[in-house]
Amino acid sequence: MSEINLREIEEFPVLMIRRRTSLEGLKDAIGDGFMKIATYLEYLGESPGGPPYVAYYNNEMDDLDIEIGFPVVSPLPGQGAIHASFIRAHTAVECLHKGPYSKFPEVYGEMMRWMEIHDLSPVGAYYETYLNSPGDAPEAELLTMIRIAVK
Repeated sequence: MSEINLREIEEFPVLMIRRRTSLEGLKDAIGDGFMKIATYLEYLGESPGGPPYVAYYNNEMDDLDIEIGFPVVSPLPGQGAIHASFIRAHTAVECLHKGPYSKFPEVYGEMMRWMEIHDLSPVGAYYETYLNSPGDAPEAELLTMIRIAVK
């Protein structure tokens, strides 16, 4: 298990798509969302301000409420399903996970135990920021920053 830390996150602008999907449709929903936003950024002549993320607003596997997005350097206009928004400043518990996505449930379990020990409660979305992708790295080398907003 990687180290778990408490960190202050500053507000930053994003372009994002909010949608609902099932667990079975998650991979396609994420891929489609990333592609649409990346294409739109290219159309605008802009580059992402950081790696892509997915925020999870619930854990109902048959009806996941997710936000798919990219940070941007400065606020940009949305278009259609792509919305301009901000990730608000917050305190988060974070863990850099190295390895397959299938291990996320174990990582989240460790993070929940850490929060309980430190008398913290989750508030809001859970964020997964993908620092590389399965197309760029073997499964054992995938890097994902997992953050949970807390109070």
